[in-house]
Amino acid sequence: STYVFVRNGTTWTRQTRLNPGPAVGARFGTGVALFANAAVIGSDGRNNGTGTAFVYSRSGTTWSLLGTLTASDGVAGDNFGASVAVSGLGLAVVGAPHANATGANSGKAYLFGPVGGVYQQLDALIASDNAAGDNFGASAALDAGRALVGAPAQSSGNGAGYVFLVAPPTITTITGITPEPSVTGQSYAVSVQVTTNPAGSGIPTGSVTVSDGIGSTCTITLDNTGAGTCSLASSSAGSLTISASYGGTIIFGASSGTATHQVNKAATTTAITQDFPDPSLVGQTVTVTVSVTPVVPGAGTPTGLVTITDDVDLVATCTITLSLASSCTLSLNALGTSNLTATYAGDPGFNGSVSATESHTVTIPAGNHLVFVPPSPSDVLRGNQLNGVTVQIQDATNAVVTTDNSTQVTLSVTACGAPVLFGPVTVTAGIADFTGIGPRFYTVTSTPLLLNADAAGYTTATSGSFNVLANADIVFADGFDGCRL
Repeated sequence: STYVFVRNGTTWTRQTRLNPGPAVGARFGTGVALFANAAVIGSDGRNNGTGTAFVYSRSGTTWSLLGTLTASDGVAGDNFGASVAVSGLGLAVVGAPHANATGANSGKAYLFGPVGGVYQQLDALIASDNAAGDNFGASAALDAGRALVGAPAQSSGNGAGYVFLVAPPTITTITGITPEPSVTGQSYAVSVQVTTNPAGSGIPTGSVTVSDGIGSTCTITLDNTGAGTCSLASSSAGSLTISASYGGTIIFGASSGTATHQVNKAATTTAITQDFPDPSLVGQTVTVTVSVTPVVPGAGTPTGLVTITDDVDLVATCTITLSLASSCTLSLNALGTSNLTATYAGDPGFNGSVSATESHTVTIPAGNHLVFVPPSPSDVLRGNQLNGVTVQIQDATNAVVTTDNSTQVTLSVTACGAPVLFGPVTVTAGIADFTGIGPRFYTVTSTPLLLNADAAGYTTATSGSFNVLANADIVFADGFDGCRL
């Protein structure tokens, strides 16, 4: 039998006697262990020395048999129960010093724990150098998730003690991710539950580290149910593997779990915040500044390229690399009002977007004007086209203004009471050359004609007079040759 005593001050009083029932040679009480309201008592002679251990629990002053422990592979003579130990987690270690684990009487120990309220064998403990005759399991102690098992006959009786980590294994489960899916930069909550495996071996404590695998992490401190929640915000879109890693404690084993979470690209808003100067002059450098921002609930910093285009001067474009700058420069040469547009191409975490148009005006520099060079065109032989007529663009100081190929000049001459147009001719290096341009002159009048030069935004110029010279080789049968082109 085994007797339970309680202390009051300096006086110890027997509270009860424990005995599972008579059995010859059972040796009930060979090993005893006590922790709080639990007691484990060995009976290493029961069943021809196979051995048994008994688990009791206390309520008030009453002790009740909670369970019976036996080795899964026990045989007669093992003396299972010669040593016992119990811990606050409800784990128990029972030694069988005469078990033939790795040789005759090498010894063995067993780990037990409550599974759904019923004690079951969780593991078998064997020394790494266990040998015949060691009597491993002759003594045992258990605390804080570690077991100490003695082998008094090891190394010809020198003896040894072996420490084992017997913290119950755990299972870490990601129980929920909200919202699902999320978008880039949006905060989402990851809920985690850590339980013992098998269940019923206590409530894990400590912390869990949660990661999205691409740089976002958070830490959960487990509550009194072994659960908790923390939040991540992923910087890229895609199907991500969320991992939760429980590091364990001295009394609970480590574990980890994973779950899949979809992160979609966040929408963006692209805007032109400045185009300076506006208005600009022909050929002047214009700086265009943009902003690209995520649309809530998205968050973060979009990267990639933004292209600026003009809907009139179609060749005027520039590109911004967002990670390096927020503006770029372009040169606009098409006169008048046009619309600038910024187009963001997107990146791995953000969708592209197009800005609203930004109105921009291009004007001619003050003082720029058109000049005929020379002032009076050469006379035209009847039946021929203009010869040697050029128009030059000059600035206020009469210096030649060089423009790009978008600038054009048109001439007109009044004939037969209506204007006749010549051109348009593209300006090259500040000059528009009208040689050989337009209809042929057939009028025989020697009256000088004025040619009016015009180009959008430039001051109009008028040439000197010129003549259409008679040509004996051309004769009009109808005699109507005074007003003919």
